Amino acid sequence: MIIYSKDRTRFEAVELAVRKACDVERRELISGRTSESAGDFNVLFTKRFFRALHAAASCGDGAYQIVCLDPDPIQYFHAHFGIYPICEFRITDDPADILRGLGRDPGGSLADAISSRGDAVALISTDSSWLILATRDDDSLRVHFKSESAAATFLEHLERSDHK
Repeated sequence: MIIYSKDRTRFEAVELAVRKACDVERRELISGRTSESAGDFNVLFTKRFFRALHAAASCGDGAYQIVCLDPDPIQYFHAHFGIYPICEFRITDDPADILRGLGRDPGGSLADAISSRGDAVALISTDSSWLILATRDDDSLRVHFKSESAAATFLEHLERSDHK
């Protein structure tokens, strides 16, 4: 588990993969990719969300990154804290630990944590088998899985009330 990174090369590789898959400024996935709405932005920061994601993503290599795209990673996070807003997790990581990591202070105030400050957040698997784009300003959470069965598993687990 990596929370924030000082490695610009790692950050740029993940940001490029995300930007190839979605138009961050327009808050949507690139045409040609099908996506489903999975609720509102705040669903992203729940144990239920990560349990659903881990159930659906078990068919891939199990590793994924979360990158904060807004506020600007370079002009805000790196300029103020000397870090890049990228986290790396595995589906075996405990959702509570992931949420603690996303709520971790990057250097000065908990208000600057990804879970507090992130207005556009992307999650992408290391094998590019899925992508999730969450945006605060339009209160959306869009998901794209290459596998229809993985998408169905994710949405089914997310809707279960016993996964709070």
